[in-house]
Amino acid sequence: MGCADAGVDIIGIQEHRLITSNSTEEICKWINSLRNCRAYNSVELDSDHRIVSIRLVTSLRTSKGKPCKRPKFNWKKLQDPVTREMFQLELSNRFQVLNVEDTPSLTDRYAHFETAVKEVAETVVGKRETCGMPSWVSDKTIRLKVERDDAKKKYSISKSRQSREDGGT
Repeated sequence: MGCADAGVDIIGIQEHRLITSNSTEEICKWINSLRNCRAYNSVELDSDHRIVSIRLVTSLRTSKGKPCKRPKFNWKKLQDPVTREMFQLELSNRFQVLNVEDTPSLTDRYAHFETAVKEVAETVVGKRETCGMPSWVSDKTIRLKVERDDAKKKYSISKSRQSREDGGT
């Protein structure tokens, strides 16, 4: 496939030069990283080659991973014997309902098993609390941070200059 066949019109090149779809895809992949491109005529007179000067800017940042969408349950509560017994009882009751052969497919049975475990875990164990502040941060510091955040929120919501000077009231 030649340049003319590809719909590319480059002045000053001879027809023997081929542009494949792979080479154009490579160029298009990095097109946003190119800042300054310039082609210079070469010293030789009979050559179709040109010197190309490119300023390339790349980012070395890694892409952010996808957030975990599975629910995080507080499985440490199962160390308590009372909670563990209640969890086992609820789960066995759900499995007695599942033992009926109304779902012949193995994938359907697994899906019912998975939903049963999730529902029992939500009711008995509960979800794990997010890790807010590190353990070395005092309660006073946390309280002051909450007060500061509330004041900033009131300030950003207030409409007029007078209400901002009065403290958002």
